[in-house]
Amino acid sequence: MHLMRSTPTGLSLAFICLSAQSQGTRPTLQLKTAEAIAQACHAMAENKGWRMAVAINDEAGQLLHFSRMNGSAAISVPVSQPKANTSSALPVSTRQFRKATGSNQGAELLSGITTVAGGLPVLNAHGQALGSVGVSGANEDQDELCAQAGVDAVKAMLP
Repeated sequence: MHLMRSTPTGLSLAFICLSAQSQGTRPTLQLKTAEAIAQACHAMAENKGWRMAVAINDEAGQLLHFSRMNGSAAISVPVSQPKANTSSALPVSTRQFRKATGSNQGAELLSGITTVAGGLPVLNAHGQALGSVGVSGANEDQDELCAQAGVDAVKAMLP
């Protein structure tokens, strides 16, 4: 049996090529921006007397940042994350997803997806999806307001 071996030079070249591709033109949500989204969500919630959990995904739909206010309901954690998942996968708000699916029973049964309002995509000025935010802890309208406050707070930070 003949085994093919990569030389360090070959591996280095492959790494350089992959790095160049990953540094292409696709913008991404930075951790500091995700943290700023969460801070704005929590600030609004604190002002209103709500206790929120905030999940923020990157452009690949992976959890980038999560925070939960003291006193928020335990169920807010597993509700906020599917909101972020839904809005990063589509990318539309969870409310828009619910309207689009209408009476199509079953959409809410997809793993990690929800039709409960409170999830929003994070889009840059060019309409490119950078990630998403999912907020839970109050009623769905209030959750969505907090998510919007977070997105609005970072518009100047988006690539």
